[in-house]
Amino acid sequence: MKYFAELENAINKNDIQTSKEIANAMLESGISYKEILDSIVAGLNGVGNKYKNGEYFIADLIVAGMNVQELLSMVKLKTYHQPEVKKSEKVVIGTIFEDIHDIGKDLVVNALSAYGYNIIDLGVDVSVERFMDAIREYKPRCPITK
Repeated sequence: MKYFAELENAINKNDIQTSKEIANAMLESGISYKEILDSIVAGLNGVGNKYKNGEYFIADLIVAGMNVQELLSMVKLKTYHQPEVKKSEKVVIGTIFEDIHDIGKDLVVNALSAYGYNIIDLGVDVSVERFMDAIREYKPRCPITK
């Protein structure tokens, strides 16, 4: 379907308005949250490649992150009525001590939530001890050690 490449391209170009319009059109046509998320992730990969190649700078990454956060929130709200994915796998996440930047963390939270993970978000400026306490309390399972 044409929407997938269009959304990926709009995100890749940091075209916020077009990204929103395409995501809305995708929702209106009944495309699932997961399929939309796959296009969003592909668009972000393009942004990452542009950064790696020196075409984009930190400011471009921030704009892309804010765009995607808004898209994920918009799509999630509009698909709230859809059946909930069983959330059996737990992920403990937070921004490490003395770091208050949360755009990247929030993107990961939104993406993992969309794929059905149960997210325990500790927030920002989190000590190692708090991470360890949360791991002991919530017992997330490492997919590598299945």
